[in-house]
Amino acid sequence: MEHKYVDEYFASGKLMLSSFERFAMHADEQRLDSNEGKTYLIHRTAENGGQTLLVEADFGHDAYILCGSLLPSLELMSAFGADSGIVIKNPLAFADSISKSLRGFTRGYDGPCSYQLRRIIEHDFGWLELGPNTETEDLSRFDQVVLKETLDKLVSPDVYFLKSFAYVSQAEWRFVWIVDHVVTGNIVLNVPDSRQFCQRWESQGDVVAFGGGRV
Repeated sequence: MEHKYVDEYFASGKLMLSSFERFAMHADEQRLDSNEGKTYLIHRTAENGGQTLLVEADFGHDAYILCGSLLPSLELMSAFGADSGIVIKNPLAFADSISKSLRGFTRGYDGPCSYQLRRIIEHDFGWLELGPNTETEDLSRFDQVVLKETLDKLVSPDVYFLKSFAYVSQAEWRFVWIVDHVVTGNIVLNVPDSRQFCQRWESQGDVVAFGGGRV
């Protein structure tokens, strides 16, 4: 972050969360990703001669996002136009404190992003008795209970953490807050309680992960 935003956060707890919609609107290439939230869910098995179920899915319309890095460096800060930052010492407590300020919060996740050449989540659930077994049959005639159960298994928190391999140098750690309504753009919160789980990165002294000499 820029110093002014870090100062605001530690002074009042003011913090901005983003969204997948916002990621697609950024002007700079480090933050721009128009394919965030888009993925292919695949069930594929070799049983009984083979079976494949592929779903093109779009996620994140109900999610607020905060992005950080596991491998901070001066080079990465420069790429983002940043001159300061926040070190989150207790990620779980930090995320929980923010969830209390989000209207309609239902659940949350955090973890490292998975960088892929193609955004795909694939599982093998064995042979599924879906009903009609020809490519020409209408999907509406499939066993809807089995189909829904399979889709539910394919959908996992992983869908919120897929990123293009082009961004692998960011080593992103992501926080995801799911709410019960559609999310558009950014949201600015005042979350002073979250500050107790953080500190300025400058106060860490010589942090080995920050390359490029003393700062």
